[in-house]
Amino acid sequence: MRKSIILLSTTLILLAGCGSEKKEDNVVDTNTQNATQDLKTENSAVKIETKQTNGGETIFKTKCATCHGSDAMGRADFPKLAGQSKTDLVKKLTGYKDGTFGNKMKKVMEPNAKSLSSTEIEMIADYLSTIK
Repeated sequence: MRKSIILLSTTLILLAGCGSEKKEDNVVDTNTQNATQDLKTENSAVKIETKQTNGGETIFKTKCATCHGSDAMGRADFPKLAGQSKTDLVKKLTGYKDGTFGNKMKKVMEPNAKSLSSTEIEMIADYLSTIK
């Protein structure tokens, strides 16, 4: 009888130990899943930012580079845009688009800005603010 109690106690201890390992495995699995999801979210944000910057470069080179230069350093009467803050660029382009901003270049810039969507303006501004 005493051997049966010892054997039963030992079996219960082993089973209890096995059960807690499973719980730890579940915790590790959950932590791994959370870390993987965080990494996916972070990677998505980087991809979106990269896409916006690259898209902004494409739009700039297609619609703006003829006057402002392919490097955005400006030409003749057209100012340097490279390195300006995103906020200022969005404000200026939006102002040209709605007619609330501009000087002697307003007649040149207004139709160009009107051809841009708000998203394209953001993308161009993202791109220009990253180059020096």
